[in-house]
Amino acid sequence: MALITAAEARVYIPGLTSTGEDTNLDTLIGRADSVMAAWCGFPPASAGADPTLEDVTYTHYFDGPMTGDGRALMLQVVPVASVTTAKTDTGGDWAYATTIGSGDRTLDGVRGFLYVNPDASDGWVVGSRANEVVYVAGYATIPGAIKHACGVLVAHWWRLRKERGKSSVSAGGSNVNTRDETLPDEVKQILSPFRLMDGFIG
Repeated sequence: MALITAAEARVYIPGLTSTGEDTNLDTLIGRADSVMAAWCGFPPASAGADPTLEDVTYTHYFDGPMTGDGRALMLQVVPVASVTTAKTDTGGDWAYATTIGSGDRTLDGVRGFLYVNPDASDGWVVGSRANEVVYVAGYATIPGAIKHACGVLVAHWWRLRKERGKSSVSAGGSNVNTRDETLPDEVKQILSPFRLMDGFIG
């Protein structure tokens, strides 16, 4: 799956109507996903992987709960679709031998809170990397705003292919300033509501 299809990207590029460039568009769409995800603060799911806005499995470690009653962990990436496993390290050896089962926890996937239920026999512990959560987060269904940002960015890059590195180009007998080669402000504005909390953005 991708944020948008090549056909959807062509809508943003006037004059490009055939499928002959779809392979190149697919490449740009994948790279746009990585760039936009990084700007939004989404971390790579594994070493060497590119960040993505799509749903993917993360394994993250937490030093302890976020609330005074000790019941809530705040997961790093939202929205959270599901939790695969939640374990704690009660022995101090990072073996994560204690599992908090699905019946003992409650997920607020929109806000990213994972709660231990009041009647659970085990709870989160405090310590370096004392809690391990494997979970699926990101967008399984891509919001329209993200699709639009991707289309705008892909079209921006498409136009820059012949202009990259030039401060101006000749057009109609006069010089015209080229577009900025950084992430366009329009894309940033569209993506702003999807940024993760500042504490998770490098």
